[in-house]
Amino acid sequence: MPIIDKWGTTLAVRIPEALVRNLGLGEGDQIALRAEGDGIAVSRNELPMGDSFPAAFRNARGTVDPDIDLES
Repeated sequence: MPIIDKWGTTLAVRIPEALVRNLGLGEGDQIALRAEGDGIAVSRNELPMGDSFPAAFRNARGTVDPDIDLES
């Protein structure tokens, strides 16, 4: 069973390998955590899509091909 550990000044929980494989996670991946009842749910932190898709690139550097329509 995972336990809360202290790494430096931060509290951390090691994610069991079976859960890492099930979610397709790897070192450096971002995850989303949320409270569910008296537990914590872990999910992949996916790139926002839909209406927020253009917002994901608003502060990007470089140029975008003018033929690419990010608004529709």
